[in-house]
Amino acid sequence: MTLGDEEPPVETELDLADRYSPLIRYDDNEPFFPLRVGYTILRRSGEASPSFPRAVNFATPETTAVIEYALYWDWDIQHLYELEHVWTHVGAGGEVTFVEASAHGGYRAMWPVEEMVGGTHPVLYSEPGKHAFSRDASPYTPEHQARYTASAWDKAGSMGLLVTKIFEGKIIKQSGDDALVQAHLKKCAFKPAFIFERREPIARELLSPWPEVFEWIPRRVQAVRDELSAAR
Repeated sequence: MTLGDEEPPVETELDLADRYSPLIRYDDNEPFFPLRVGYTILRRSGEASPSFPRAVNFATPETTAVIEYALYWDWDIQHLYELEHVWTHVGAGGEVTFVEASAHGGYRAMWPVEEMVGGTHPVLYSEPGKHAFSRDASPYTPEHQARYTASAWDKAGSMGLLVTKIFEGKIIKQSGDDALVQAHLKKCAFKPAFIFERREPIARELLSPWPEVFEWIPRRVQAVRDELSAAR
């Protein structure tokens, strides 16, 4: 092999996850942002998600892979432990063919997205404090803003420590956890601005394979509980 004939570098799964990661628009008063993002590359239509109760079907004939992003926050304004999801569908030519995302335990199509950065980074909107995704700001019309304000202000901390099915037996709720969480989140209560000028990419250093994040989350939740307890 002569100089200049080197093989191009092989794209890793991390490279792929980084290239198609979503960019998130947050409310200008949003206090919480993801700490880690677990990724999974799904290459067969109908494959079960490892981190969400669904099968992931390819949305179009052109789709050859779906990149699943599981975004972890310490805090939803109403509870400790928050996991939301984005599924970016990718075609054989490298184009984004479809986008889905989670909201309040379910999921829905985000396609067509309102905005795409660099041709590969779909832009989504995050519900203030709660982080449920939408494709644009249409849910936040003036007639609906009181409901979102109540979630972030009056109901702050109301759900305590959340334990979803995937972490049953791994995150064990203890006596007093809900009270600790509620006391902390009452201090974090805020009133959304309903202005979404803050656009945050998912930094490459936040990305890890989902199995690593899955093992890390219970340890992280315990560390937060210990910190809250020590500060009491």
